[in-house]
Amino acid sequence: GGEHMRITGIEEAGRGRFRVYLNDEPAFLLGTQDIKELNLREGMELSPETLPVIYGEVLKKRARQRCLDILLMRDKTEAELADRLRREEFPEETAADAVAWVKSFGYVDDLRYCENYIAARKESKSRAALRAELLRRGVPADIIDRAFEEEGSPDSEAQIRRLMEKKHFCRETAGEKETRRFITFLLRRGYSWNDIKKVLSY
Repeated sequence: GGEHMRITGIEEAGRGRFRVYLNDEPAFLLGTQDIKELNLREGMELSPETLPVIYGEVLKKRARQRCLDILLMRDKTEAELADRLRREEFPEETAADAVAWVKSFGYVDDLRYCENYIAARKESKSRAALRAELLRRGVPADIIDRAFEEEGSPDSEAQIRRLMEKKHFCRETAGEKETRRFITFLLRRGYSWNDIKKVLSY
């Protein structure tokens, strides 16, 4: 709050990025363009208006975009995603915000990640091995256990079909919005994306 923040260093960090030091601590990376627009230079004291812009706008937007880019390349767990952002020197709270943001849209979902992971490898690996691998990827144990329970209920496809009847949902006549709503409803009920896909045959 009341303490003064002074830029004590700006150094090149490669790939068009600069590492900015506040009060001798490395604080964040900014692009050349950001430094120009925010008019930052070594030795200057940051006005109370500038920090919220850097954290609340520039870094926030970049971290969220980064999450999307990473997830488009390959599925990650929440922990892997946060870790990746920290390695790219995003501040802790910025990383947490970005992960919560992609999570709120279901772009990152540890339970779904586990289910897919287990389904793809259960023929070739023991349960204990799979569990250890998922723990290493930073997935909480209770989520891993839940994923194994889901695996053990093969009649979930039948349950989904029953819910379709009950909700009068027809894949052929349903519009995109209705379909998305039904899928969200099923995901919330804990059905796996794989089973939903099988039944709705995407």
